[in-house]
Amino acid sequence: MDAFWNFVWSQLTPSALVAIIIFVVGTWIKATIEKGEQHEWDKKLEAIRSDLRREEEARKADFKARDDQLTSLRAAALAGLSTRHSALEQRRLNAIEKIWSATVDRRRFHLVASVFRTLKFEKALKAAAQNDVEGQKVQKFASAMAKAFGVEEPKPAIPGDEERLFVSPLAWALFSSYGQIVSYPVVALSIMRFGQPENLIRPPAEILELAKASLPEWSKFIDEWGVASIASILGPLEEKLFSELQRSLVEPGDYGEAAVREAAKILALAEKEGLKTKVEIPDAVRAEKEPRP
Repeated sequence: MDAFWNFVWSQLTPSALVAIIIFVVGTWIKATIEKGEQHEWDKKLEAIRSDLRREEEARKADFKARDDQLTSLRAAALAGLSTRHSALEQRRLNAIEKIWSATVDRRRFHLVASVFRTLKFEKALKAAAQNDVEGQKVQKFASAMAKAFGVEEPKPAIPGDEERLFVSPLAWALFSSYGQIVSYPVVALSIMRFGQPENLIRPPAEILELAKASLPEWSKFIDEWGVASIASILGPLEEKLFSELQRSLVEPGDYGEAAVREAAKILALAEKEGLKTKVEIPDAVRAEKEPRP
């Protein structure tokens, strides 16, 4: 092997030898430079990777913090919603209880209504307003009935309009209608007791229209018997109100279009003025014109 390399070296000219040396040295230098550059690139790349990892961790931490915040806000909102919902449900229940309690309280008026089954209503009103013997008899009869039924000073528990917000429109309409209808015989009895003019009470036709709007299926019976029919329809009207209050508990806020229309019709009739007085204003104090929108 040594003889071979001696032969090779002997054959090389000085210029060839220099070229080989330059090539070897150049290759070594190039490799050294490339290795150094690669090392620098590796360091820079690692630094970039490290920065990216830190940024990624920071983003993850930020996302988690925001997610925790949203979770906290969501929990607080749901807790508040649950509290408000519970309060609303309790308020709705209180309103329904008050309305039904007032309805039950007025059942004592049913007995008064039963008297009008056998009474000529309009004739009795006119007779009581007269200061003659017949009128005094009617007045005494009315006073005896009021005392017997405990309605000399009827003061039924009447929930305020603030309860209207927490029941269905139909439930409130039926309650208003029931109150007007069941109280009508009591008011009439009071007017007869004191011999007051018959125009102090709503005309029977109006109260009967209200009754038919509340119980359309009883319209024929109401038309046939007039005020005498009131005693018979109070029970069905009370049952209808009870069913609607029950529905308000089970399905709050679920008001059908037909029910809303029915409620509006009933309320329009129920909210008419109860007294129909015709008092003439003296000319000296009468306004020249009435405001008309």
